Amino acid sequence: MGDVERDARAKERTILRRDGVVARIRHIHQLATSLATNQAVRPQLAVAIQDLDALWASFEVENNDLLSILSNLNLLIEFPVGLDVEIRSLVVEIKAVWNEAQPALGVSVGTVQRVTYETTGDNSSTSAGSSKDCPASYAPSPLAPMRLPEIPLPYFDGDCQNWPAFRDLFGNLVANNDKILDVTKFYYLVGCLHPDPQEVIKGFSISNESFTLAWDALTERYDKPRKLASSIIDKLINAPVASSENHAALQKFLSVFDENIAILESIQIPDLASFLLFSLAARCLPTFSRRQFESENTEEYPSIQSVIKFVKARIQVIENAGVQPSGSSSKPASTKKPVFRRDAKTTLVAAKPSAAAKPTSSKTTQARSSSTKCFSCSGAHQLDGCSKFKALSVDEGYKVVCTHRLCMVCFGEGHMSYKCPSSCATCKRRHHALLHRDSDSKTVSAPAAMLGRQQSPTVLLGTALVQVQDTVGSCHTIRALIDSASQISAITSNCCERLGLKPSRWTVPVTDCLVKGRLYSSGGKADASLDLSSHSSSAP
Repeated sequence: MGDVERDARAKERTILRRDGVVARIRHIHQLATSLATNQAVRPQLAVAIQDLDALWASFEVENNDLLSILSNLNLLIEFPVGLDVEIRSLVVEIKAVWNEAQPALGVSVGTVQRVTYETTGDNSSTSAGSSKDCPASYAPSPLAPMRLPEIPLPYFDGDCQNWPAFRDLFGNLVANNDKILDVTKFYYLVGCLHPDPQEVIKGFSISNESFTLAWDALTERYDKPRKLASSIIDKLINAPVASSENHAALQKFLSVFDENIAILESIQIPDLASFLLFSLAARCLPTFSRRQFESENTEEYPSIQSVIKFVKARIQVIENAGVQPSGSSSKPASTKKPVFRRDAKTTLVAAKPSAAAKPTSSKTTQARSSSTKCFSCSGAHQLDGCSKFKALSVDEGYKVVCTHRLCMVCFGEGHMSYKCPSSCATCKRRHHALLHRDSDSKTVSAPAAMLGRQQSPTVLLGTALVQVQDTVGSCHTIRALIDSASQISAITSNCCERLGLKPSRWTVPVTDCLVKGRLYSSGGKADASLDLSSHSSSAP
């Protein structure tokens, strides 16, 4: 069965139910209109009118269901627009006729006076005379009892702002009702709570003795007028500004200010103006100061004078605690965190450093020990402020930075280039501005360079077989590529794993590497040291 067929059948059923309700209301209306001429229909009307409100409610339900079904079927044109108005007018007319007929049903006014006089003991003769004038056929008939709709119990979602309304309504309907057992009150209370406030009372068993304890626990948890007042003030302060003057914007303004101000006044704060000023001032304090103030505060609603007094006391404490002894004035308050550096013998080259290179490594370690010593001229300034370093070419500058294992971006120590937050001020890439290669300066020589590459795209380099010791002392024969113009010596990661070496993490730029006929530009990620010897030599 498709959706269209299902909706069509639902439409037929809904129309039948609605028409049945309409027919019953019309029948009651006929009884009401005939009451003026036919008093015999009074008992029928008295019974039928008790169901009038229920019939009207059923009509509304069926009529709304029919509207939804016709909307799904795209048949809204078939919906009777004026039928609800007609039926409502019939209901109103029935009630008006019945209310108007009530004095006629109780014509014996003297009977009411007689009962009153006999009770008070006044004018007994008058009451007797009045009762004689009233015929017995006009004795008042009892009125039908009025059926009021049930009052739904409130629901609490855990918001402190909704607690006062829930507390008052639930207290009047259930908690303060002596005719309801406490265990029944507890059952109603659990059904009126959101899962969050239910966590507060889940430890109590549902019994007569536990209801008072559970209600007190909820009151202690959510009955916080100070927190409620602060949240309302925050809403008023953070209220949005209306962009234009229209009905929706002004209505939103009223809903924010009118309702919240009414709740704020109902809390009955002793000095509302002072508490408002306190709330404005406390927002400007740091979190630690606010916590310290709340730990020392004893007032339920703090005033502006109390927070000002607290701030003055904190200023005095900070001033007293900030006084340094005269002997320790030359000692800095904090020391720089030490930077752990690698051994001077650990380099990026694959060969063991020679004796001539050792003074350079010692000199590098000595230069690194002072953070203000230039790595280029050993002067008392930073590397980027050295005139000698600025006079070097970009390639020479790269060589100085690589030799001293500095960051390529900021010339600093203790971190790698990929972790540096700085960048080149010219091209925003990850190198220092002094190491930036200006493309404009190469414009003139670019054609010649490109022409040379086209004429000689291949560069022949020599290779050699060398002996390399692994970590356990065994020798391995590997092939080395000899490049006399290379600024570094490199080893592949596969060879490093074969020798059992443990490289340390480091970043250095490596550009234009020719691997298997393809040109790559990348960066070294680790360094290691090893010993080389000639393939024909027995000793390393």
